[in-house]
Amino acid sequence: MTQAGGETLRSLPEMFFKRAARYGDRARYRVFRDGQWKEFTWRDMDTAVREIAAGLIALGFVKGARAARSEEH
Repeated sequence: MTQAGGETLRSLPEMFFKRAARYGDRARYRVFRDGQWKEFTWRDMDTAVREIAAGLIALGFVKGARAARSEEH
């Protein structure tokens, strides 16, 4: 797997964390909620991903384990 600039990356998580480190406080995405736009930065997403990962590990998930997510719209 490669990224712009020819840098070789081994996985999607590696790509995500490198981008989060590079873009930090830049907007990752925006959502319209409660009548206003809310912005989430790359740093916000990095924190959320790490917190979710820590929670899964605390529940006993190990490398290679699978999880599914379901939500109502």
